[in-house]
Parts: sequence; structure tokens; C-alpha cells
Amino acid sequence: SITLLFVVSALTSQGQNTCTGTGGVTPTGTELIANGNFSSGNSGFTSDYPYVSVFTGNGQYTVDTNASVFNSWWLSKDHTTGSGKFFIMDASTATRNRSWYQTVNVSTNTEYVLQMWVTNLIPSWGSFPDPYFEIKIK
Repeated sequence: SITLLFVVSALTSQGQNTCTGTGGVTPTGTELIANGNFSSGNSGFTSDYPYVSVFTGNGQYTVDTNASVFNSWWLSKDHTTGSGKFFIMDASTATRNRSWYQTVNVSTNTEYVLQMWVTNLIPSWGSFPDPYFEIKIK
């Protein structure tokens, strides 16, 4: 199985010509992702997987503050405060379902900054695949 921690912390409008410096951009606009830090739990986004409060097998997700509560191999807590909520996924390798998705309306000729934190909850000594991430722009 593939296990994901997924935090979409910000997608902000930057307007035009506001990206400066090297090595990074500081978001300055309005937040466009609903519940991007998962502080409101299981709301504001969609998943092709079922939400569960207790994992019973692959192909499920939850939103919580500590992944190791669900599986002692999963080594992660919130990366910001240590007590915040995050998306915890035990993906199925049999399908290519979307773990988390949200439609965001954007404007032409506008720069956006997308920030997120994604990690494989399985320790590095495990022989499991790394998370796969994809952005689709239509």
C-alpha cells in the first residue's frame, strides 16, 4: 500500500510580476484552497476514497493529528505546530483514485503560488513506493 500525508497549505493569487528573489516565493494574496490546512477536518475537499475514523484496510483516508495512532509504522505528526490536523491516506495500489482534489477558479495572466507538504508515512527502511503527485490544469 501507499500511505500519504497530504497538506495543501496555500494557493494564493500573486497578481502580476510579484515573484522575486531566488529559492522561493512568499504568498501574499487571498487563500483559494478551502480547508487547506485540514483544521476543519473532513470538509472542503473531495476524495475518491472513503473517509474512515478507524482504518480497516487499504484504500481509505482520515483527517487527524497523529498518524501513528492508526498504524505504529506510520511516523508522522503535523509538521507545523505538531498538534494540527492533516490528511492521512492508506491508498490502494489496485486503482488510480484521486486521494484529494478540489476545483479552484483562477484568472488568466495571473501568477499563483501552490504550497504543500507531502511525505510517505512509511519509514525509509520500508520497501513501499513513494507518493505520486499530479496537478491538472484545465
